[in-house]
Amino acid sequence: MAEKQDMPHAYAITLTYADVDGSAPLGARVYRYKDVSDMWKRIRSAANRKWQKQGFALRYVIVGEKGTKFGRVHYHGVVFATHPIHELGKLSGKNSNEFAYKRRLDWSLWGHGFVEFQQADRKGMAYVLKYILKSRMTAQRSRGFGREGKTEWLASSYLWCSKVPAIGATWLFDKLNDLYSKGMCPPSLRIRVPGGGDWYVHGTLQKEMCLFLHQANQEYRAQRGRDLAGWSTLIKSVSEEVEKTDTGELVKRKPWEWLTNGEEEEDEITEELRAERRERGELEFQKLKAEYAHRRRIAAPITNARATLRNCGHIIPCEKCLNGLREHDKQDLEQEYLLRFHDWQRLHPQGSRESASDYERRFNDWWLTRLRPSRGCAIRDTEILQEQFWRLIPVTKAQPGLTFKEAVGKTLQRPTGQP
Repeated sequence: MAEKQDMPHAYAITLTYADVDGSAPLGARVYRYKDVSDMWKRIRSAANRKWQKQGFALRYVIVGEKGTKFGRVHYHGVVFATHPIHELGKLSGKNSNEFAYKRRLDWSLWGHGFVEFQQADRKGMAYVLKYILKSRMTAQRSRGFGREGKTEWLASSYLWCSKVPAIGATWLFDKLNDLYSKGMCPPSLRIRVPGGGDWYVHGTLQKEMCLFLHQANQEYRAQRGRDLAGWSTLIKSVSEEVEKTDTGELVKRKPWEWLTNGEEEEDEITEELRAERRERGELEFQKLKAEYAHRRRIAAPITNARATLRNCGHIIPCEKCLNGLREHDKQDLEQEYLLRFHDWQRLHPQGSRESASDYERRFNDWWLTRLRPSRGCAIRDTEILQEQFWRLIPVTKAQPGLTFKEAVGKTLQRPTGQP
């Protein structure tokens, strides 16, 4: 919302990929940010042609994630611009070619599937924010917080954004300069943003803000002989001491150091301190590496079982086994597939926006939850294959309503050694 104060046009957008020749394109299967960056280039190029010499600017926050149902890559983001970018390129929709919010539109500047625009109000921003948090709040970063039990071990999505300057930085420093001109400073690192509630500044931007306020207060004190109004309240808001995790020592928070002392001079950092920091960083990295390896070892049996199930659990066997079957056996399996698919169709109607390939893929995923090796599998009766299927059976049989992905997820949560 802070960035929106300086950009008159803001949009919450969703970018998706359409099938090409009945199958998902590369961008829908793996994260391919080049497609998005190419769209930014096309927008800027079209804007410079349409609004020549008017100072067009574009900034964004966008996150890519895979859908929970079919695992297709798509993007959610907020775009800030000095001009209305929806007037660029060509738009086309199912019932109208006019621009409208919350409609699936084909946009020539994207060109890979449909685009959906939403108003970038608090509701629209919150919709995108949940995906941004999903990409940042991993289990490692959430340790010790209440959200830890609800997060994933690794990031499930990826974030890209304009960085120079940081999103919201221009508005923030304009606000600080305005306060300074009045002989004031904010009472805390929490800034009220018009239409967006409170913004607690953190990260690199927090350091830049604190150093700016330190310098501003030094200049004001030199001119007026006193601190900025609200300076003591600001210092008090960051004066609480915190405990160092490695030594247990109580130390002042970094914002307090930046506000009171400014930035630490490089020549004050001794070689011994540098070595200590390197050693601490190496220890933390080795600890994280060991913990990640431990989780991989726990997950390995289920990962192998899942891969085997994906390969051997379909009605039609893999190509290697299929090529070794006699012709009438192939026909029997194909007939079984059609009969099972027909029975399933009566219970699970096709969605109005669901393509035939996605619908059939949904059937195949459902069939995998039955945990049956294909009758045409060459190693169907071997002990190795039966063991891999056995690993997933207890969970799926206990909760038959689970999808394949949910069944595997539940199994991963079981304690080690538990059947």
